[in-house]
Parts: sequence; C-alpha cells; structure tokens
Amino acid sequence: MVNLISENKYSTLYQKDVIPYINARKTEGFFVGYKGAKLCYASYKADNERGTVVIVHGLCEGMPKYNELIYYFLLDGLSVCIYDQFGHGKSTRLVNDDTLIYVDNFNRYVYDLKTFIDTVVATNLPVYLFGHSMGGCVSALYLEQCDSSKISKAFLSSPMLEIKSPKVPRFVIGTILGVAGTLAPKRKLFYVKNHPYYKPFESSSYTSLARYNNYETYRQNSKYYRTCTATNKWGYSAFKCTKNLNTYKNIKKINVPIFIATAELDTLVNNSVHSEFASKLQGAINKVYLGAKHEIFNSTNDVFEGYLQDLLTYFN
Repeated sequence: MVNLISENKYSTLYQKDVIPYINARKTEGFFVGYKGAKLCYASYKADNERGTVVIVHGLCEGMPKYNELIYYFLLDGLSVCIYDQFGHGKSTRLVNDDTLIYVDNFNRYVYDLKTFIDTVVATNLPVYLFGHSMGGCVSALYLEQCDSSKISKAFLSSPMLEIKSPKVPRFVIGTILGVAGTLAPKRKLFYVKNHPYYKPFESSSYTSLARYNNYETYRQNSKYYRTCTATNKWGYSAFKCTKNLNTYKNIKKINVPIFIATAELDTLVNNSVHSEFASKLQGAINKVYLGAKHEIFNSTNDVFEGYLQDLLTYFN
C-alpha cells in the first residue's frame, strides 16, 4: 500500500515529490477523435509495470486534476493513460467561452474513448478503466456499446449514471432540456444561476482543504482548465444517454467486473441508481464512502486512504 502525502504539508510535498516523479515518466501528445477532433493525452510509464490504468475524467475537469492519483498508481506499478475529453483542457472545443462545456452528442465521448484505447493504450499487460463522474458515465457507455475485451476491470468513481435533479418528474426535465438544447445549445445550462471561475470550498466537491487550495490555485491561473459549467446541449445529451444507459437490456451487455464507489454526501449524481445498476450485474460491487463528497479522491486523508486501498487492491 502506498502512503498518502500529508495534508499539513500538501503543497510543498506535491511540488517536491509528486510533480517531478510523474513528469519524469510522462509522454504527451495528441490523437484524432470523432470528426477529426484533436484530443490531448498523456501517458505515464511505471517503473515496475504490472498493468495500465485508463483515466476518464469528469465534467469541467482535465488531466492535471489527477496528478496525485497518477502518482499513487505509478508507485503501485500501474502505468497511466489519460486524455482531455472533447471540449475540455487542451482538446478541441466548439465554443469560444472557455468556461463552458459543449458537446453535440454523448456518443462522441464514447467514440473517443474507444479510439484512445485502441490506438494509444498499447500494452500486453492488464488494462483497467477508471472513470469519475461524467467519465464514469462515458466508461459505462463504452462497456455497454463497444468490444471491451481489452479491459480487465472497471472502477467507476461517483459515476454520473443519473444526474441529481430538482424533485420534478424526469419527463418534465427532459422536455425543458430538449427545448433549451435546441433553441440555445451553446448557452450555459438554463438552471445554473452563475458559473464563476471560483467556487468556494464549502460548496465544492472536496472535503480536503489542502487538495482544494492546491488545484484551485492551479486552475485559476490556467488558460485551459477554467471550465466550470455545461451548456444546454450538453445537459440534454447527458439526459438522453443516461436514460438509455440504465436500461436492463443495456446493462446486461457489460461483461467486465465493475466496482462502483459512491460518495455519501454527493449532491451532483443520484446515488440510488448506483445500487440499482450494480444489482443488475453479477459480482458488481457498490461501496459507499462515508463522509465523502462527489470527488472521493479529493477527500481528507482519513477517507481517501480507504478509498485508495480499495482502488489499488481491486486493480490487482
């Protein structure tokens, strides 16, 4: 088991230990995704490699947010491949506002993940899939729709199997999103009052103030990673794809072992769907992490330690 860096000295240790270690093992480039989109990726080679983890990040995120997790994977002998999904980070975008995420169809994300695994992730060792939030949704869609024979196991962290929404009928939400996505596809989600670059710690998805301060400082000064909300078209596309994702017919197409990590205090995704999804798959695990918000890997060390141990043990 690898040791977590101290939260008391987090910023210092992150710059002294984490960044030099992962950068020394890093290769960066671009691959061609759906309709010719250029997607930025990075690969990290572990010293004593026993497998490769493919990381699929969440909404309004990107590669740098996973630096600490990449560090722990490498220390445990797991190489890592990660990329900025379409509309994120250094990858192709179709909107000029660098705070917004737009996608024309969620199947684009699935196509890009398949292309990434087929063309960039080249290894004869086991390949493990790690998807967080929106990335968990994309990972689940990939496992339902594509040939997943290259994947040994999947770990879905706070996966967006269904977005937590106001207590109104889903068909009403779907209708409104459909109208907004058609009339104003590239405008921010109609129910989002604002989308500031800065989100206070108290309303963030972190429970670790040290991890929050470290990444927010980076994000505030970044040209590429300042995205903070989605567009109406993204919202409608997400609504449609999660509806199809959770049908029994599609879930039963998955033939890869799955671990679902659920955050007790999640305010962004519908946790009840996690257990329903897992119950339809033989051998699937759904574990709730007490005291964790949406980004379990950005929890305080007392929570993160158990989560990381589960993750590394599962990818074994």
